[in-house]
Amino acid sequence: ISRRSLAAGIGLLAGAVAADCPGSDDPAGPDNNDSIAGTWTLQSINGDPLPAEVDDGEFTFTVTSGNVVINANGTFTYTENSDLDGVDVTTGTWVATSAANTYTFTPTPDPEEENQGHGTGVFNGNSMSLTISNSPGIVRAYQRN
Repeated sequence: ISRRSLAAGIGLLAGAVAADCPGSDDPAGPDNNDSIAGTWTLQSINGDPLPAEVDDGEFTFTVTSGNVVINANGTFTYTENSDLDGVDVTTGTWVATSAANTYTFTPTPDPEEENQGHGTGVFNGNSMSLTISNSPGIVRAYQRN
């Protein structure tokens, strides 16, 4: 994900750790597409509350807010506000992986973005950790609204 698709990069939205979720064998757990659907609000980046400074190896910028809206139909919209790109909005699709409570997010191709990343979201109850492929080592923590 480029700085702007850093969000899409949820490509979402590759995988980290979160807290408090039903197990994958629970019918209401994250293996049920409806269970992760909803609005998820960015709480912290690498453990730092917002606003948080991010150094992705190319740029240093401050993220002030963000959210991910995950739809039960397999689509998502990622929004992040920073002093680098202003409001960055990325859309795409998500699918469950073979790992319990883990989903891969892939952004809709954007011809203006040369380095769109994909992401991995790990869900634990009402918490999600998101890593993005083109921002290694940066973990975004979200809480379901």
